[in-house]
Amino acid sequence: LFQSLNEMKKLLKLQLKTVIIGFFNDYDIIDEDSEAYSITAWGQFHSTADSLRGHAVFYAATSDDVIDSFKLSRSELPLVYMIAEDGDGLIQYTGEILEYNLSEWILRHTSPAMGELTVASATGELFTTQFFSSKKIKFILILPKNYNKIDETTSYIQNLLVVSETFHNNAIFSYMYSNEVPDVLDFFSIDNVNDLPVIVCHNPTNDYKYKSKKLVSISIDVIQDFVIGVLEGYISKIIKSQPIPKSNNGFVKQLVGYTVIDVVNQVDKDVLVEVYAPWCAHCKKIRSTYDMLGRAASAESRIIISKIDGVNNDIPASWNVKGYPTLLWFAAKDKPYRNNVSIPRSYWDAGFSLYEMASFIQRESSFDIQTLRIATQEQLGQ
Repeated sequence: LFQSLNEMKKLLKLQLKTVIIGFFNDYDIIDEDSEAYSITAWGQFHSTADSLRGHAVFYAATSDDVIDSFKLSRSELPLVYMIAEDGDGLIQYTGEILEYNLSEWILRHTSPAMGELTVASATGELFTTQFFSSKKIKFILILPKNYNKIDETTSYIQNLLVVSETFHNNAIFSYMYSNEVPDVLDFFSIDNVNDLPVIVCHNPTNDYKYKSKKLVSISIDVIQDFVIGVLEGYISKIIKSQPIPKSNNGFVKQLVGYTVIDVVNQVDKDVLVEVYAPWCAHCKKIRSTYDMLGRAASAESRIIISKIDGVNNDIPASWNVKGYPTLLWFAAKDKPYRNNVSIPRSYWDAGFSLYEMASFIQRESSFDIQTLRIATQEQLGQ
């Protein structure tokens, strides 16, 4: 509780995080042991503060001078306001003071600082959604299930919080237990039995992923060293990739996770990529036709016809591959890409016959169609 206006001013000057202030009348303050505590606005405000600790700083005020300084009337209370970390004015919460509603409002108006990734609670699910929706660099400490889970306010969680505060302007931080959130372990190629505990990172700007070795200790120094290593480029990104083919002289070039970005980013090439899955029946159905397309374009050095297994190799999420097969077109006229982030054109308004695919690459090519050396079906003997 703020006891006075001077106390409030002193405390707010020290805050670097988002600040949430609840304004209450004295009679709103209910003892925690009271049966009515959990259903009151005061109890719900406290529950929200507990759920989002590390994400925002919560204060409450009942004194006249503090309430008067915000030009509030006691008849309006209880009220909740937010002071964003950028200090850009006050934001008033206008809904009913319930933990779920208030948490959703706070998360919607702020970028997450640090918290637990979980879908076991409504607040946790909100934080998790907000965390993964953020465009900031993300660091996640992943722990084995029930790993020393005695006091989360100390030891490793506290160490992560300290680091998160140091690098708050550069990234956001979270922690999770085992496979609490589906797909996270698969995304970072983590073995649930042998790799934990571990720290991982994802940079959504370029879709780069990073993973530490299995942690022997989870000290501030260990966490900080990994964060600095990622931010300053000392730690290499991880890529899920099949081995690079020893021979790749076919008409259709086989790409893998290690090579796909270098190929599609070639500034003097138009590149067509088929993203397929080994089990995809439609992919198998068009395989011979796609191989024929590669043969048709084999005399044109400025066009590369290629394919990649989208299940066993990493491809950027920004390519928005939702199903198989997906054809993506990387036109030379769009390169070089800004920040080396490849942006494909979609294979639009075209089917999967040889004529349709060949017509597409000629129509969409970066080069004069009169100079392209693309064989016709008749020339291929089809």
